[in-house]
Amino acid sequence: VIRVVDDQIGSITSAFNLAEICWKLIFLNNEYSSQDKLFPSILHWSDEGIISWFEVASAIKEISQEIGLIIDAPVIEAINSKGFIQTAYRPKYSVLGCFETEIITKQQRLNWKLSLTYILKNLLSYKK
Repeated sequence: VIRVVDDQIGSITSAFNLAEICWKLIFLNNEYSSQDKLFPSILHWSDEGIISWFEVASAIKEISQEIGLIIDAPVIEAINSKGFIQTAYRPKYSVLGCFETEIITKQQRLNWKLSLTYILKNLLSYKK
């Protein structure tokens, strides 16, 4: 049994998608600088969608079973964050606003479940 908090809400971020947007922002920052335009000092990025950690864990299990990455899946149990010992404080709601980054880069965020499926299928390719 894997116990996962269901009352902490956020947006997950694929490292691949984050790296891609970071490169775009680096190049855009260079363009802005060459045109003496002010580039925003803070920008956010995450995959699209608002979910709990429990939903993420459940989706990992579901997708992994569907694609054959795992056979004997564990039971995923939802728990309240009060029942989960943490060394660091975690906010109940930590969704990032990515609208400005989408506008600057002209890139739409990929849905978190599509990103997760891509990652798990990539892992499956290493398993074979």
